[in-house]
Amino acid sequence: MTRGMTWAMGVGLLAAVAGGCNQEARDLRERGITEFQVGRVEDAQALLNEALEHDAGDAEALYYLGRILHREGLYEQAVFYYQSCLQVRPGHPVARRWLAMAMAELGPGAETLYFLPGQSPPAAQPPGPAP
Repeated sequence: MTRGMTWAMGVGLLAAVAGGCNQEARDLRERGITEFQVGRVEDAQALLNEALEHDAGDAEALYYLGRILHREGLYEQAVFYYQSCLQVRPGHPVARRWLAMAMAELGPGAETLYFLPGQSPPAAQPPGPAP
């Protein structure tokens, strides 16, 4: 094996490790995003959750789970996933905008809603007025 080949293999391995995402997680995430885009939300959610089982720090899977929950009116849960996405990838191109929209839907006091890293998402609460 030549030095150039060894270096190229090392760079490829380093890129795979630094990416923090294995191929199976990427494939599941991409399938989940496709399902979301064609409106098969339940299938998308299952695939994205499975992707997170393989790579809990997958920013795109976290973002799209936020979008799914946002679409269902589960704004507090959506906030959790948007914040988790932004913790992993602070410069995510649209997660901050969707986070702001979910917080606006929650109303006054939502700006104090912040989930700690490693925390589980909040339990689902049906949308609508509080009892």
